Amino acid sequence: MDRSQRYRIVVTGHAGLQKETCLTNLCQYIYNQDPTWKNFAENEEAQKNREKELAQWYEAEKNLKPIVQFLTTEWYEQIPKWYYSISTAIARCNSDNPKYAFLSLHLTYRWKSDFISPVSWRIPIVGEHGVRKETSIFELIKNEFKPNCFITLIDDIHYVQKRIKRGIYLRLRELLNWRNIETIFTDLMAREIICESSPTYNALSFPFEHSPVVAIRHPSKMFFDLLFGKSDLPRIYASFPISRTRDNKIFRDEIDRFRNILLSKFVVYDPLTIDERPLQGIYEKNVESENIKDHYSISMDDRWPIPADRTLCNEEPKEVSEISWDEIKEISTSPQKEKSEIDRSIESRDFRLIDQSDFLVAYRPCYKSANFNFSGGTRDEIKYAIRRSKPFFIIHDSEEDGPFTPKTFDIEPINSTFIIDEIKSLSKQENQEKALNILIDRIKEIKSELTAERLRNF
Repeated sequence: MDRSQRYRIVVTGHAGLQKETCLTNLCQYIYNQDPTWKNFAENEEAQKNREKELAQWYEAEKNLKPIVQFLTTEWYEQIPKWYYSISTAIARCNSDNPKYAFLSLHLTYRWKSDFISPVSWRIPIVGEHGVRKETSIFELIKNEFKPNCFITLIDDIHYVQKRIKRGIYLRLRELLNWRNIETIFTDLMAREIICESSPTYNALSFPFEHSPVVAIRHPSKMFFDLLFGKSDLPRIYASFPISRTRDNKIFRDEIDRFRNILLSKFVVYDPLTIDERPLQGIYEKNVESENIKDHYSISMDDRWPIPADRTLCNEEPKEVSEISWDEIKEISTSPQKEKSEIDRSIESRDFRLIDQSDFLVAYRPCYKSANFNFSGGTRDEIKYAIRRSKPFFIIHDSEEDGPFTPKTFDIEPINSTFIIDEIKSLSKQENQEKALNILIDRIKEIKSELTAERLRNF
């Protein structure tokens, strides 16, 4: 890392994402990455100098609490309070001047039937010599905070709904909408504020280079490597069958080994870190029932288990009770055999993560299927990667999953360079590790061969 560089990250996302916990954990992880920190333990002067290097986070909404009372005031009465809050947070940051700084805020609010965006407000202020002028939240962030990157945090909407306790009740569908609006605003701000005269990436292939969306159940290492790691570290979208492996611990263990090995070598966008499909499962399981209940629960067994210490939020999956049937039905209904809103949301989110990646790696897309029954989600992800000209790899087990036939994939002809099928019986750990070592070597090889038109400049 460049010791002279200062990193300024704007962290956005709707309510209920535990930003305080997440950013505290990330800051602690950053401390632990610097071995020189331990050398300052008994040196007072060195400790003072070291303070300038520490990561800090600043909450723009800190002075708006209690938030409910703030939101119930008229929008024009909110303007000076919002300006004071965010300008105070940025001023504190500039005064502390840490090496790593995170500005945490909502770019939009959901209140009753409206979306409120402080970014759109013009704010009258008194400048030098008493001259009145206007500014905006946008200009404050651009000119005073000077961010290097924006990042939007997300999590399962049923967890988010239960965390929001400030007298606000938001339906599951409203949370999906808020997530989308917050993401769009973040993309727009990043695009306008972080302008490079000679970008080191292809803007068409990487439209979200400065505003990635990341689930809070990714590990701290992934966030650190994504934001501050070596520029030549490839970003991978991990694709694998989830529904057919979810309920079998042996199958899950194999998938987890794949995920963990990949994460140890690369920046990995992991679709398991956000898992809203159980909501659709509740609907499909009960829609034909004659005794539909008013509320249903998602148990711990419904969520793929991810240990708390492997998440930024430091939270294991919990049971979520009292989920309204009407709300589940609202986002899970599939008119005219089309995909439901929740399934469309899952698909578009996963496609976005592919856009944020350099490569897609599909692990055993025909898992345990002698008749080559392809995982629908994985097939769609490979097709999208092809449409977006993203290089991809398929790890296939012809012994346990059937012979490899490109026509069966119903996709364009595949360059054999990207297929890894020479290792059989991948359910055995030693064979799986051999296949993954081949994958890692091939990714390193092809990375150096790709042009800037297909990949970020490394």
